[in-house]
Amino acid sequence: MPSTGVVADAALLILGARVSDGLAFYAFAFALPALYAALYETAVALSAGIGWPPNLILGTPIVCGIAGLLLAYAFRPPLAPAAEAAGIS
Repeated sequence: MPSTGVVADAALLILGARVSDGLAFYAFAFALPALYAALYETAVALSAGIGWPPNLILGTPIVCGIAGLLLAYAFRPPLAPAAEAAGIS
């Protein structure tokens, strides 16, 4: 969805280098897929209707956000700097 891309680019422009490390990186990794799924569900619901129970409607963006967060953890493990500082490889 183009609107998700516009929101993501605007967030990256506003946050700048802060999103590349720390909590902002993981928050962005959760929020972007969750936002995409929520906007997609909204577009489908407005155009054709979903017909899903509420737990699926509300749970799908959360599961997508968790999947994005897990990919962020695989890409940049949160404990890697602490392990490097302690000399653990």
